[in-house]
Amino acid sequence: METKRLTARRCSGIKEGYWSMARKDELVQRLGKFEDICEDPDELRRRMAELEDKIAELMDPETAQRCREAEQARAKAESFVAWAEMI
Repeated sequence: METKRLTARRCSGIKEGYWSMARKDELVQRLGKFEDICEDPDELRRRMAELEDKIAELMDPETAQRCREAEQARAKAESFVAWAEMI
């Protein structure tokens, strides 16, 4: 299930951060759901890394390596897209 993103990065060069056209109530409800799961993004990243490590333990070494390489490529592409959006 894909969640609809409520925010977008500012790219005007005047302000940094995020903006949203969503209503305050919608933003607060989404934030509350996120906080019910995890209080901060770093904690969520840590939990995800732990799960990825557990999954890798169940895979054969070659498949686990291909998955790590695919994740590194995805992260690199995501960084490039974020950079491209800023220019």
